[in-house]
Amino acid sequence: MHPVFEATADEVEASLAVLATMRQLPLEPGLSLYDLEGLYEFREDARPEVGREAYARAEGCIYAYEQAMEQPSEHVALAMYISALEALANPNTSWRKNRSAARFVHFIEQLASSEIDETMSHPNFVQAFGSIASRKKFLEKLYELRSTPLHTGMLRHAVGGFFQTDTMASIRVSLVSGLVRTCFANFLRGPFSSLVGHPRVDPAAGGPFRPD
Repeated sequence: MHPVFEATADEVEASLAVLATMRQLPLEPGLSLYDLEGLYEFREDARPEVGREAYARAEGCIYAYEQAMEQPSEHVALAMYISALEALANPNTSWRKNRSAARFVHFIEQLASSEIDETMSHPNFVQAFGSIASRKKFLEKLYELRSTPLHTGMLRHAVGGFFQTDTMASIRVSLVSGLVRTCFANFLRGPFSSLVGHPRVDPAAGGPFRPD
């Protein structure tokens, strides 16, 4: 495990100064929340409802992300961050409840495969999430981290400082938070839907073709 060092007073002051100048969620250079407006025009000439749905999914992601940042509990924060990812993956269709966990995995892997690899190569990944060798297993683990606390009520565990008892809780939250931001940025560039669960194309849902 690589050591984690607490920020100095000067580093904290510099970081706060940068944050004070920001009026929106920081994304990659050349991309901002203003690009949400572009989703309204996405294929507007042919199917305006496509743009409206893409906007709604991105908006849901932002709302969940905002709630996650305010949570003192690791479990609640992770549930909200992963719900933010699910908001991007969840299509506004009658079949959206079909194979929702499988669709989550397929969608996020398609949306951010290289970024998932970067997350899994982090020096503290194994300590935070265990020995996971594949993107699919990691995404299944994330979905479990959302579902299990909500189904069991085990939500009170707090996220402490880096030198408190559960350092890995803070690192888990940090790694997932970064992945959500990247997925959101990628979705702004190219919104799409996964057909996992579609009754006409997914064999597990009754169709002849399996997307994953």
